[in-house]
Amino acid sequence: MAPQTSIPPVANILGTIGTICCKWRTYTTTLLVVTLCALYAGLQILLVFLIRPPYHRGLSWPVTLVGVIATVLLITGYVPIPFEVWKRRGRVVGIDFVFLTIDWLGAFFSLMAIATQNTFDILGGVMYIMCATIEAGIVVSQVIWLIRTRVIRQRAKEAGKVWEDFPEAQAWQENRLRFSHRRRCADAEEEKGTTNESPGVEDTSIPKQGEGVVEAQGEKPTAEV
Repeated sequence: MAPQTSIPPVANILGTIGTICCKWRTYTTTLLVVTLCALYAGLQILLVFLIRPPYHRGLSWPVTLVGVIATVLLITGYVPIPFEVWKRRGRVVGIDFVFLTIDWLGAFFSLMAIATQNTFDILGGVMYIMCATIEAGIVVSQVIWLIRTRVIRQRAKEAGKVWEDFPEAQAWQENRLRFSHRRRCADAEEEKGTTNESPGVEDTSIPKQGEGVVEAQGEKPTAEV
């Protein structure tokens, strides 16, 4: 891969600190960061000694293999997000959109930097394209969800409840309102049929089968006077 597509060690260090320092104790965080930094340094030194000799002999596949592994690991981190979004019918929960915007801009400008080189790095370009596409899809999904649920969210706001505590929102969340109109029509027809066929009330206006025949046979002709 080209040097422009590599992630500097300082980015790994700052990303690690920003990820765990707000959740763990100071001692635990410091110990973990130092351990990971030592692991990063040892891994990079090991890769240099392992990859440099075959690279000097004209073999480029070890470098490409490292880039493929990095791309696969990076994209794997996005895999759970579409399932969570699908489960909530488009709602995005637990993602900071400010950070997402900054990350998308980083992927976009990195892609532009690769595109302006003399040779296009296919592996790096694919990685940045996939990152930018997935992150843009997350934003679009949240915008569509806001548009679709604007009426329900307004009702929840008027009722003084949040989305999670509003019954209509939960019904929509569980996909029970998609065929609400059709279900209301079916319930109305069922209720109408139940009213017409109330138990315990027998309709005597319609003779049962066989009654007319019995009465006809039992009647005797009246003699004319």
